[in-house]
Amino acid sequence: MNGSERGNLTPVPLRGNLTPVPLRGNLTPVPLRGNPFIGPRPFVPGEKLYGRDREIAELIDRLHSERIILLHSPSGAGKSSLMQAGLLPELKGSFDIWGPTRVNQEPTPGAVNRYVASANLGFEEAVPERLRRPSETLVEQTLPEYFAGRPRRKRAPRNVLLIFDQFEEVLTVDPLAVAAKRDFFDQLGQLLHSPRIWALFAMREDYLAQLEGGGLELVEDKGGRQATLPLARRVPTHFKNRFRIDLLGLGSAREAMVEPARTGGRDFPAVDRLVRDLATMKVQQPDGHVRPQTGLYVEPVQLQVVCRRLWDAMPADDLSIDAQDLDRFGKVDQALGAYYDESVSDVAGRRDGVERDVREWFDQLITGGGIRGQVPMEAEASGGLANDLIDRLRNTHLVRAEKRAGATWFELAHDRLIEPVRTRNDRWFEDHLGEVQKRAALWDREGRPAGLLMRGEELAEGEHWAAGNQTGLTDMEQRFLADCREAQDATLKEEQQARRIRKWAKAAMVAGALALLASVVAGLKWREAEQRRTEAEDQRTEAEDQRKKIAELILEANRQSGRAQDLEQILEGPLEELVTVRARAEPLERNGQPITQRIGGAKMRLWAITLWIDVPDIRKAEIEAVDYKFPNPTYRPQSKTGEESDSGFAITYTGWGCLDNVELWIRTTAKEPPLRTNVFDQCEALGWSEGIPGTTFE
Repeated sequence: MNGSERGNLTPVPLRGNLTPVPLRGNLTPVPLRGNPFIGPRPFVPGEKLYGRDREIAELIDRLHSERIILLHSPSGAGKSSLMQAGLLPELKGSFDIWGPTRVNQEPTPGAVNRYVASANLGFEEAVPERLRRPSETLVEQTLPEYFAGRPRRKRAPRNVLLIFDQFEEVLTVDPLAVAAKRDFFDQLGQLLHSPRIWALFAMREDYLAQLEGGGLELVEDKGGRQATLPLARRVPTHFKNRFRIDLLGLGSAREAMVEPARTGGRDFPAVDRLVRDLATMKVQQPDGHVRPQTGLYVEPVQLQVVCRRLWDAMPADDLSIDAQDLDRFGKVDQALGAYYDESVSDVAGRRDGVERDVREWFDQLITGGGIRGQVPMEAEASGGLANDLIDRLRNTHLVRAEKRAGATWFELAHDRLIEPVRTRNDRWFEDHLGEVQKRAALWDREGRPAGLLMRGEELAEGEHWAAGNQTGLTDMEQRFLADCREAQDATLKEEQQARRIRKWAKAAMVAGALALLASVVAGLKWREAEQRRTEAEDQRTEAEDQRKKIAELILEANRQSGRAQDLEQILEGPLEELVTVRARAEPLERNGQPITQRIGGAKMRLWAITLWIDVPDIRKAEIEAVDYKFPNPTYRPQSKTGEESDSGFAITYTGWGCLDNVELWIRTTAKEPPLRTNVFDQCEALGWSEGIPGTTFE
């Protein structure tokens, strides 16, 4: 069985629930001894690491037999904890242990090689302070020179174990320093040729390919031809002796919860439930649906985060972690969500603008179907976020990198983070973004439909807010406001044209009224001058023509209003009885697909809805405005004045459905109290009384 196989053994299955032993007699419960869970940091020497006994024992055997070992794992599996708290205490009697050291320090003045200097300074930290040499001396030494001159304990074991942690930094720190990397590996290889020196290198497994085939240099052989030489080839064994650890198996995760809790003074009968919760992952089925299933592994960082918060939240006199405690204090989504908030805020330096960029980047890592997505790594920034910020997020174990098809892809570290990330992002955006930003985000997400643009008072309020928040607006939000202004300008031009047409129509009405008056006068004259028949006959003919024109005008006005009242009713009837209301609804689409949103237990379509309030033209001059009110908080603003249109007054808005209680008020030029019409049932007018088209319920 090779090293890779040993590092991938099948996890121990879950065992039955632990039953807490009841207290007998008058024994006093053991007081709590402090929180035994360390939270999101590596274990250090002196802290007990549970759930890794098998890996520790096997790694010790491999190290003794193979001398140079490359320890690798996925991000967050716990390599540093395994070495610090598990491996080093077991090896103190066999080796003089130097390290762990790292190669990530900034260049030091006078340093011949930044990676060598960083390693030397790290090794020197374990030397008693009175024996330490000046850093100016250390940074000038090669690795063999440092080894030869380092002070050693008199009774130290003869063999030395060098430990390099986070060794991938030799590849990521200053990627263009190819000559310095080559020199470092040459010195490392020279040092490791000594049979007295053992070495353990720990690195993320997504950098293995770069260690083997990346960081290549061009060299010339005797024939003048060029070939590539990987950095790993400069070290004895070429890093072929490898040991892999994975995330915690379910049985190991169980032990990592139960044993610390017991040492801290509490039983943990609900451990199996919490293990299954932390191991839950989303698996896409053949039909495309996503179903939660219990996976094979638990993220160690998530385990520590959830258990530490659970422990602190429980009452001090509660000595058993049961299902009720998980429900009250140990909800995984809340613990992971709080950890996500804290980590993102720290990475962003508590700057709202940067934090917004980070949270929007996380939204890219979750698909619309609620599963993990991926963002490809690019130069300097990936998915719009700077790579140095992404590296810091990887250190929090919220994000991991995956190599695939020769490229690096970033994704959430675990499916269990999906809901906490989405919930906390929604809450943060609601609390920190203005209405303009929220509306712009919806507009952009739905494909930028015209129906979601702001107009009128809503746009005026949005522009007033934006004037004081220019530095916080993104390019997309600036584009949204610009499109809103263009749409409103176009609407104003259409309204001006409509007003000109209405003026022409009113002029025609006045001409018709004058013609009617002339016909009446002509009739009187005809009666008074019957004796002048020839002249009167001509007058009667002219009056008859005028009456026909007036009748045609009145008939056209009736036809436009949709009513068939006679002339007396139109001229003298109560104004509120002459008002008619019509409705029309058009579904909004994006790329040929309906725009929908989940509201409560239903998925509803977005509609552009127009109401027309019609009055016969001959009475329209009496109306100054039509006010309307939506007594429903879904529509904003709730009250507004309708815009004058060709056929009367028009109300246009967008919404996720219809309203059955639109209140209409007519204000007249007589300055009398407004006339209220009956409450208008828009749903019935649209024929939606049996349900809104396109709505589905869960």
